[in-house]
Amino acid sequence: MQDWLHATFPAPEQVRAPYQPRFAVFAAQDWIAGFGSDRAHMRRADGGWQQPPPPWPAISGAGLTLAAAIAQARAGLDLKALATALGG
Repeated sequence: MQDWLHATFPAPEQVRAPYQPRFAVFAAQDWIAGFGSDRAHMRRADGGWQQPPPPWPAISGAGLTLAAAIAQARAGLDLKALATALGG
C-alpha cells in the first residue's frame, strides 16, 4: 500500500493546501453492507437528470451514499495520516 501511495501521490508538498487529497477509511464489510446510491450526484439543482440514468436499479444499501462518503473524506485523513494509519 505504501508503494501505491508514493506512486499515486509522488509530490504532495507541491499541491496547495485546498487541493490536498483527503480520505475516508471504511472497513470493507461496512462499505459492502452500507453503500447505496440515491443517484443524487446525477441530478441538476432543479432535480432533473444531468443525463438519463442507467436502466438498472440504483444500488441499495444501509444509508452510506456517495455524498456521505465524500463528506467523511473531507473531514477525514490527510495523506500523511493515511500513510501513518497504513503503517508507513
